Amino acid sequence: MKCDKLKDMLMTDYIDGRCAPDLKREIDEHLAVCVTCRQFYSVLVKNAAQPFKGLRPLEAPAGMWEEIKGRIEEKEEALASVSRIFFPVRRAVFALAAFAMVAGLLVGVKAWRLYDTDLMAKYTRDQLYYFSLEETDEGSDNGSFGTVVEEFLL
Repeated sequence: MKCDKLKDMLMTDYIDGRCAPDLKREIDEHLAVCVTCRQFYSVLVKNAAQPFKGLRPLEAPAGMWEEIKGRIEEKEEALASVSRIFFPVRRAVFALAAFAMVAGLLVGVKAWRLYDTDLMAKYTRDQLYYFSLEETDEGSDNGSFGTVVEEFLL
């Protein structure tokens, strides 16, 4: 067992005498070989356990637990009434926020597709290719270069 874990166990269950027998045996074995933990335990007993050795447990006044329980129930009822009022509002706000996010995502994707430079370049290439296929009247000698695109660009 590591010293840090052992010190935690010493300060809680071991000093109170509430740890399991196998764990108590393991702690005792560690304390037998580790000087640092043994010193820590002796200081712990001296400062934390000895001052409380002779004290007897106090009894709570009659009715105290019922009063505490009643106050807790009052607070729970108050929280429940507030939650009944605000829960539908929170649900509507959540639904509206989810709708806005989905709508924003769809608009963003659509805008991205509209301004996608690769898509625009492909569209331009397709248009140029289409116009280059349209040939002008080859038999006429009107000084044309042969295609609509060539005439447009030159």
